[in-house]
Amino acid sequence: LQVARSYIKTPFEHQGRAPGSGLDCVGEIVCPLKLLNYPIEDFHAYGRDSDPVELVRQLDLWFVRKPNKVIELANVLVFWLVHRTKPQHVAWATGDGSMVHAYGGGKVREEKISTPNYSSMDWLKHLYLVYELR
Repeated sequence: LQVARSYIKTPFEHQGRAPGSGLDCVGEIVCPLKLLNYPIEDFHAYGRDSDPVELVRQLDLWFVRKPNKVIELANVLVFWLVHRTKPQHVAWATGDGSMVHAYGGGKVREEKISTPNYSSMDWLKHLYLVYELR
């Protein structure tokens, strides 16, 4: 997570894999793991509206799905954005109810998963799956 946090303020770039100059949410997951020699295959075959089936298929290859959705440090979080049945976004759980992620139009940032005051998106309400490292 220290590596993932070092990418904070990196601009969002669709399919970006360049820490410091451009990352998307998958790049924010893939790049730190590759740097640490974690056995992960990157994929770029997705559009702005990612294929939810392919996203989950790839995540199932790289990580272990947690059946209970209990969030722990360094879990990979998967969120739906528009449709409850179509996951489109990933983030790292960083502890203390926070996550780090790259979100469209902005920069890599760390924020609370649940924001009950609705000053920003309440990500917890959009949680689809939780994964842990193998």
